[in-house]
Amino acid sequence: MAGEPLDIVYFDGEFLQRGLTGIRPHALAVRFGLSLFETLPTFGRCPMFIEAHCARMTESARFFGIPFPLGGDGVEKAAAALIRANGIPETARLRITLLAGPPARGADWSQPPEDSSLAMELEEFRPPSDADFNAGVHAVTSDVRRPDRFIPAMHKTGNYLPNVLDRRRAREAGCRESIALSSDGKPIEATASNLFARLGRFILTPPLSRPVLPGIARAQILSAGSLAGSEVREGEFTLEELHGAQEAFLTNSLSGPMPLLSLDGRAIGGGMPGPAAVAAAAFLAGKKSGYIASRA
Repeated sequence: MAGEPLDIVYFDGEFLQRGLTGIRPHALAVRFGLSLFETLPTFGRCPMFIEAHCARMTESARFFGIPFPLGGDGVEKAAAALIRANGIPETARLRITLLAGPPARGADWSQPPEDSSLAMELEEFRPPSDADFNAGVHAVTSDVRRPDRFIPAMHKTGNYLPNVLDRRRAREAGCRESIALSSDGKPIEATASNLFARLGRFILTPPLSRPVLPGIARAQILSAGSLAGSEVREGEFTLEELHGAQEAFLTNSLSGPMPLLSLDGRAIGGGMPGPAAVAAAAFLAGKKSGYIASRA
């Protein structure tokens, strides 16, 4: 779970005390939210699956025309140095942010930025415990439907206001998450997690043809092929099917799989973690252990 931010941050090639970074008010990141970010856990010296996160940021930077001069290798080296600068915490949350600078002097504000700034910071983080997993997640459906080409949902952008407002409404309703709906009313993902549902012999997650983030944990769970005797694959389902699913769970890089125990006050799968969620958590834990060992 989240904790206090750690003291040293990375900003444009320097390691600085938090609060000493400079933000340009005319940058497109500040004026229009043109920025990208990635969040991932670190275990000791190991930033978990950082290559996959850098690859996603690289692709999104290309899509939005944001210069990404360090590239993935440079980000990995800077992240390793940042972890050392903060005393190599046992666990932490690493946030990488790519901020678009201003367009070229005299250029229209719609033109790509001429440069960018890269920031990285660590925060205290406690991975979810068994008790957290068993307590699961309770959610409500969003009252706003996403259009089919909703770009902010398909990239990890700083333009995060719809997610912030949906999460706020969920909290006000006494829930932890909000489930976004597509233009035709089908559930697609949560505010900060991908969505899986076990329906019959399939464990389905909405396809990337919908406004869905290509999540790192999502891709890993799909790579399992099958879990708890059910085939894992992309596929759509209705809101009513989700309400009546044998079970459902959410995934992201920080929490891993977390059971979705109720939606709109209606229990899913008897309101208990199901075997697919348990198997998904075990599968991802094995992937993490292998990754950490490979980088030792």
